[in-house]
Amino acid sequence: MHLLDFCCYIVLGNGSSPLTSSSTITTTITKTTSTTSSSSSSSSSTSLSSTTTTTTKTTSSSTSTTTTSSSTTSTTSSSSTSSSSISTTTTTSSSTTSSTTKTTSTTTAMSTVAPPCPPQSVSNGTLLHITNPTSSIYPNYTCHAYTWTATASSATLSFFFRHDPGGWMPDNVSAYYGTTQKIINGGFEAGSLTGWNYTGYCSDNTGQIYSGSSYAKSGSWYYYDPCSTYSGSNSSGDTLSQTFSTIAGGTYTISFWLTNYYCCNHTEIANITLI
Repeated sequence: MHLLDFCCYIVLGNGSSPLTSSSTITTTITKTTSTTSSSSSSSSSTSLSSTTTTTTKTTSSSTSTTTTSSSTTSTTSSSSTSSSSISTTTTTSSSTTSSTTKTTSTTTAMSTVAPPCPPQSVSNGTLLHITNPTSSIYPNYTCHAYTWTATASSATLSFFFRHDPGGWMPDNVSAYYGTTQKIINGGFEAGSLTGWNYTGYCSDNTGQIYSGSSYAKSGSWYYYDPCSTYSGSNSSGDTLSQTFSTIAGGTYTISFWLTNYYCCNHTEIANITLI
């Protein structure tokens, strides 16, 4: 596309800076501690065994007058008494378990950047899909904004374009985590595709950076993608993408502006995904 293609359209003004708002994040941590104690007591009783022995000694003597003789008889008797011993043991065991639950709540105030238009909540997948629009909205741009919760350590925001009669023009792409901007060169103000990855196939024309504040949503540079094939499947086109780090469970605000220049013949596709 040449600058002459745009001569008959309205000049756009610069967009305003994003507003800052604040939100509160509360984190609750619950800790449960269990303590188990046990005690044991034992008692025993034992009866002693005793034995008593009695010995009796008897001595007898006799005398005969006819014949002198003498005899002595000794008798010993023994009696024994015994008692058996009995042992008794008693054991008592007790166990006590106590449980303590401690809950700690931490409240953190987190500043966030308000999106340029009301966002809609989305999950991983397609953010926006447009096929063969019935009119061109250029020189106006449409704002698209989303809130999204990360599920991994990184995410890729991709813009797939095909526009046989004209071109697609995204601008002011952003992905905020709190007040941290995750997208590099989202407004293309570097005058190049720094930070972006360009892939795909176009039989005629490719997406490029152009200078001209009259055509951008804001700033002095804009991206114009007139990728066309005029044949083949709808998967033919080019893609502009950027991968950024995320924190699983963190909430991100994604936004961008988009317009289509010229329409409405052949095939026009815009497919924006976040994966």
